[in-house]
Formats: sequence, C-alpha cells, structure tokens
Amino acid sequence: MNRLIFILSFLFLGQSILSANMNFRFSFFHPVIKKKVFIIGASTVRYDYDDKRVGWGTALCEYNMNDADDCFNEARRGATAENYKIMNNTIRQTKGDAYWDKTKQLIDDNVDLRGGFLLIQFGGNDNIQKVPKDVFMQELKVYIDEAKDFGLTPILITPINSRYMVNGHLYNTRGKFPDYVKELAEKEDVILLDLHQKSMDEFSKLTKEELAEEFGAIPTSSGYIDITHFNLNGAKIVANWVQELACEKSDSLCKQFKD
Repeated sequence: MNRLIFILSFLFLGQSILSANMNFRFSFFHPVIKKKVFIIGASTVRYDYDDKRVGWGTALCEYNMNDADDCFNEARRGATAENYKIMNNTIRQTKGDAYWDKTKQLIDDNVDLRGGFLLIQFGGNDNIQKVPKDVFMQELKVYIDEAKDFGLTPILITPINSRYMVNGHLYNTRGKFPDYVKELAEKEDVILLDLHQKSMDEFSKLTKEELAEEFGAIPTSSGYIDITHFNLNGAKIVANWVQELACEKSDSLCKQFKD
C-alpha cells in the first residue's frame, strides 16, 4: 500500500512540475503541448466596427480555445491577400503601420520553440475586387512562407460563403477563389480547411428565414441587409465548424480547443 501511495504521489508531482515549467495540459498520460494560434483574414473573421456583427475568429478565440490568451485574431475589415500587408486601420494603403508587419511582430513576441499555427482566410474581398489568380496565389504564398520562417504551421482556409439565396438556392458568392486556395494548399502541401464548402453545405439546409434567425440578417446604415457577416450566435456556429474541420486535419491543432 505504501508503495502504491509513493508511485501515485510521484506521478502527481511529475505532472505538476511539467505543467508549471513547460506549459503542458494533461489528460492522464497524454500531454498536450499548448501552442499559439494566430488568425488573419477579413471581416468575416473579425468585425470590430459595431456590436451587431461578430467574426468567427473572435468567437473561436473566446469560446473554443482552451486558453483565449493563446489565440490572436488579427483579421481586418476590407483585407485582401495583398493589401493586408500594406493597410492600416483606416483601410488606406500605406507603406507604414501595415497589419502584416504588426502581426509578425506579435508572432515574434509570443511564439517559442513549441511553435504554433497561422490560420489564413482570404478570398472574399479578392473576389469582389477581381484580383487576378496569379496575384492572389502569389500574395497568399507569402503568408505560408513567412509562417514557416517563424516556426508556425500555416493553415489555409477557403473563404466562407455569404447567405445569399436565389429562388431558394444558395448562390456561390466567392467565385473561383475557394478553388484557388485549394490549388495552392495542394501545391505547397499545407493543411486546408474547406470552410467554403462546409458553409455551402450547412447554409443550404436552411431556409432564408432560418438563416436570418441563426446567423443574422443585419440592417445597415446604408439601407441594405447584411447577410455576409454574423451575429454572435452565427459566429459561434461557424467557429464550431472551423474547430470541426481543424480536428479532421490536425491532431495538434485540435488539442488547442476545448473538448
């Protein structure tokens, strides 16, 4: 009996020491290494300009992560794969105060030898602005390469669809850009989360009225109804989709989320 008590005490002490000094989370005999998660993209990922709309990245950090302090949502409204590197918070293109530079500094300040993840979702605004395929893919590749330079695992995410329906059928509002993201992911051999297809599948199950109730149909000052961004409930649902997709592709990333 004394021997058993000694063994159990030793195991408990070892777990406590590792947890304190190496920032591990344990599920008995299965250590989980905590890693930082950084997210870049546009306004469906982060929306800071009113309290009616919430990005899925904001919900992911706040509600899905084991530790919200390990998640950094640096997405910005109006961003494309190209102008995220040169835009500031007034959405004017400038050579200074660029979001990607700020994000890289944030990564440099917070990532250690355990590494982390960079979740990348562009394509929505790129489609609206008719960015050429080669430019889009070239600019997207920059994030992949620089993420690896920082010791991060890049995760490409296809742009989530809007909830625009034509005669009761969901319309693809992202054009060919989800395919461009898939092509680049395959070429660069990086993890892909197909949020566009997931959203098309899930949105198609609901009526226009049900979509409005679940995800929001938000009146704007200019008079149109926003069916691209999400209310809080919708953002939480999409964050759960992202977690589901991530857990299908990366065990290490999956372990950063709550069960």
